Amino acid sequence: MTLDLANDWRDRHPGTQHFGGLFAYGPELTAGLRKLVEAKDCFVRVAVAKAEDTKRAAELAEHGVEHLDLGGQP
Repeated sequence: MTLDLANDWRDRHPGTQHFGGLFAYGPELTAGLRKLVEAKDCFVRVAVAKAEDTKRAAELAEHGVEHLDLGGQP
């Protein structure tokens, strides 16, 4: 089976098409892209959690709560 790399990359997500000239499409590239997506997801989860914490702190401050005792944590 012969791979037509130009067509293989044309059918891929636009965010990955620029890899076509750098890497051969195959299992290693697929695994690498999957790991990049997993890393991006981790950063998004942290950003969402931080935004939720910031929003919750603002809501507590509106009600006069400046410090929340978390049971022994300094």
